[in-house]
Amino acid sequence: MFMKKFIVLAIILSVLFSCKESEEPLVDTETLTIWLYGNNHCYLPGYEDPFHCYSEEKSLSEVEWQPLFGKIIGLEIQSKFIYRVEVTKPLEFDSADLPVYTFQKLLERKTNYFNSLSGMWVLEDVVDFEPKEIITGKSHLHMFSPFLMSLVGNFPCGSLSLRVAENMDEKTIEFYKISSTNISCNDSPDQKSLMDVLKDRYAAVKQYEQKDGKLLLKNDTGDILVKFFKTTQTHKKSRDKTGFY
Repeated sequence: MFMKKFIVLAIILSVLFSCKESEEPLVDTETLTIWLYGNNHCYLPGYEDPFHCYSEEKSLSEVEWQPLFGKIIGLEIQSKFIYRVEVTKPLEFDSADLPVYTFQKLLERKTNYFNSLSGMWVLEDVVDFEPKEIITGKSHLHMFSPFLMSLVGNFPCGSLSLRVAENMDEKTIEFYKISSTNISCNDSPDQKSLMDVLKDRYAAVKQYEQKDGKLLLKNDTGDILVKFFKTTQTHKKSRDKTGFY
């Protein structure tokens, strides 16, 4: 009789623990790192592989970036997500050993809703940054704030980074995303490779997947073809797992 009660109790406990485990929500975080290339007038609509025509770096000022926001084509947008877009400008400083690359954060915008009538996602809450707010990627990596930046070995192209948070609450997903490339802007964008590191206060990376794609940014002066890398991390919320993964 005692053995039967023990078996029944063990079954009940196992069911309870399994239910508790299954109820833990999965959190998906998508990050798009977009590399911009200028148009040298050899792109033809419908051409399958136009990237060799866009090997020149497209340098845009902060004012020129404004028309690009909200006019991204080729990206599936869902209203339940938060989208954060950041633009960084690469800066180079000479040193005795190796060049030190830093990134100046030009501007940041975010949104929490999608305009289904216009078919565009709306970016709000513009945050301006002073030029002194630059981040050094060589010796002060631990000082990175929880937003997207790029760290490179050779002189980079300008980058536009987009973070997507699934749960509409940025306070619960706080991480560092570091993307690096070791080829210059004059090389083929198809050769670019990314190294991704994620730090989350409440989650450890459980699944990693990277896909490439292409995208168009529309503006008044013409289309800008871009190459983007899509990464998806699926992880469980866990308060006892922190640090870099």
